[in-house]
Amino acid sequence: MSDQNLKQLLALDEAPAHDPVFELRVLAGIERRRFWRNVAGLVPVGAAIGVVAWSLAPLLDAGTINNPTLLSGIIVGTTLFVVETWQTQR
Repeated sequence: MSDQNLKQLLALDEAPAHDPVFELRVLAGIERRRFWRNVAGLVPVGAAIGVVAWSLAPLLDAGTINNPTLLSGIIVGTTLFVVETWQTQR
């Protein structure tokens, strides 16, 4: 590109083209990829918590904790703790 062409392009006082629909589509694509990246990161964590809960179920059923509400609270609390810890380290 010659200097004359560049000067002509820079001399234009018009604002660059603005397409809000295109921008929204691009932003939606970025957010979609971010969402699926988060889901892909959380699935192994959820699976690991499920395996731990499944392996502890016989111990908890044997009389250690006979309150299902308390057991579900422990599982949900542990899950939230692990997820929040994982999210803050990223």
